[in-house]
Amino acid sequence: MAKVFQKDLVIASSLPQGLNKVARFSWEQPTPEQPAPPIGLSGIEMENFIQFGSISILPYQLQDDLVNQLEDRSFSTVVLENDLISVTVLPSLGGRVYSIVDLASNREILHKNQVLRGRNLALRGAWFAGGIEWNGGGVPGHAATTCEPIKCGIVETDEGPILRLEAFDRITETCWVIDLFLMDGSPALFARTRIINPNPKSKKVYWWTNIAVPGVSGQRIVSPSDYSIEHILPDNHLEQTNFPDRMGFDASFPENWTQATAVFFRRTNQEHPWIASVNPNGSGFGQVSTSKLVGRKFFYFGEGDGGKRWLEFLGESDKVNEYVEIQSGLTTHQNQLKTIESKQEIAWTEAFFPLDECAHAIDVSYESSTVLTQGLIEQVVSVEDIEKIDTLLERHANSPIAVKISEPRDWGALHSVLLSFAETENRNGQSGPFVDAWDYIARQLIIPDDILLRTDGFVSSDTWLNGLRKYEANIGLNWFTRLHIGICELDRGNPISARRDLLEAFELLGNWQTAYYLGVACSQDADNATARTYFGITIEFDDAPLDVKLAIADTLFDQQIWDDLDNLLGSIPREIDNERFDVIRAQRALHKRDFETVARILQRDFASIREGDVILETLWSKMTIGRATQIRGRDLTPDEAMSEKRAHPLPKRLQFSLLD
Repeated sequence: MAKVFQKDLVIASSLPQGLNKVARFSWEQPTPEQPAPPIGLSGIEMENFIQFGSISILPYQLQDDLVNQLEDRSFSTVVLENDLISVTVLPSLGGRVYSIVDLASNREILHKNQVLRGRNLALRGAWFAGGIEWNGGGVPGHAATTCEPIKCGIVETDEGPILRLEAFDRITETCWVIDLFLMDGSPALFARTRIINPNPKSKKVYWWTNIAVPGVSGQRIVSPSDYSIEHILPDNHLEQTNFPDRMGFDASFPENWTQATAVFFRRTNQEHPWIASVNPNGSGFGQVSTSKLVGRKFFYFGEGDGGKRWLEFLGESDKVNEYVEIQSGLTTHQNQLKTIESKQEIAWTEAFFPLDECAHAIDVSYESSTVLTQGLIEQVVSVEDIEKIDTLLERHANSPIAVKISEPRDWGALHSVLLSFAETENRNGQSGPFVDAWDYIARQLIIPDDILLRTDGFVSSDTWLNGLRKYEANIGLNWFTRLHIGICELDRGNPISARRDLLEAFELLGNWQTAYYLGVACSQDADNATARTYFGITIEFDDAPLDVKLAIADTLFDQQIWDDLDNLLGSIPREIDNERFDVIRAQRALHKRDFETVARILQRDFASIREGDVILETLWSKMTIGRATQIRGRDLTPDEAMSEKRAHPLPKRLQFSLLD
């Protein structure tokens, strides 16, 4: 029978330990909108189709204070182990499966990153590569919970322990629960996932399990497919394509891709969909699931300079940390959501396991490779195995946790209190705990003044907005509730009503929050002059955080209010080493044709530039051409400009684009 135990693990990390205090609104999403329409997708592939950048990440706060410097940090892990496999889980980091060791060969079957480098790839910013990541919620991408503590505990059963992971997605207000289990005599990790909708209305949710496997020369990614769906450059639209024959090369081998790629395998009506990584040395990795988890994908950073730079940037800095992502999802591709009806749930079981003796699946046709690999998978996890475990874990889905391991802030429980008041006027939910103002608002109780002043964070859903309005009707108006009603209205694209709410909040209590968001509302209402006034008031407060000054600097730059921007940048003490301010300083210097300042700033190492962002590349290029123009005293010809760019190529440390 499997055993489970806790163990502290010291890992070099640069993950941020704080939250950005400023709201990120719907028009400021980290993933830009993708206007190019898809081409040739089927009806099922167009269901619940969304464009990236169209869904707000509020109420979540950014985790964007990213640095390059690593420091040893102790992480509490949970180990689930039988005689054949050892699984290490990080409850404090979204329940990430950090490691799976095949004990028979002492082989790590995942990409186990030796460092946890916080990089700007997730919905909230910080993300690290490696392991098995659970991406649930309402917004496509690396989940809001990926670098956040989640609930974790042990369910005791006669068949062995179940390690339960649980998180509440605050965007969709749905809950996901994962039960991890090891079967006697099996080298597979089984995971049964449920997404539960407790709300009175249906919800649209997102789920993709992201598995990082070691990158090996000659590696092949195999999954049953009649064709694929891919993001096609230059406009990045989705399109059906032939697979594996792709523009003269076999697309099932990651090394054949120069640029970064995402390949969605498409074969309909699979009872037990699967995906595998097979390697020339005979080792490999397999994943199989019950039928609900229809999607399969692989992602690779590519063989170009940009992709190799990211593989190095995400791991140990002195080498390229080769890995490939293989993924499984609820939908056919990642521009889709899945509908869950009110009071219903969606559930499935998947298994992760080592493959051996799979080299013969390399140098054959893709169809033959698929047949051979499926045979190998069925030897490790049979159809009977996964159905048996699915039934077992379903039977224990509502079994209580016997041992609590991690229990962070329970927004799901608070949501239940809100729903109880909304549906029944139930006054029995008044018991604690009372952590902050949100607990009092959910229970419609008077908030002590000291609690108001120290409450952090945001709310954004219709449930919470209605709760705030109901609170003001039942208990009375205060600056805090009016502030957050205004923030909700701003995120919904209603700047006029938001401006009224926020002006009232500011008049009730002038602080940096009420002043700043009133400035944002004025700006969104195209009243930049008044916005400028309130931004000026904001930074006069002694407790105004660096985050809000950075947000104001971004706005002032966008609106080209140069005097205010220069004054703000000049007020930041030089001992504060913040690369995000330096990017704005470099952009401002470029506008003033101060190319030496741009050059000086670009000497630093950057940690927080987003995947695919070309801001540093743009600064370098314009600086190079600008310097040459100043020397010559005239504009360069196209040939001269090209010659200057060749003479001053972009340094690798400034390369964040995935294109070459």
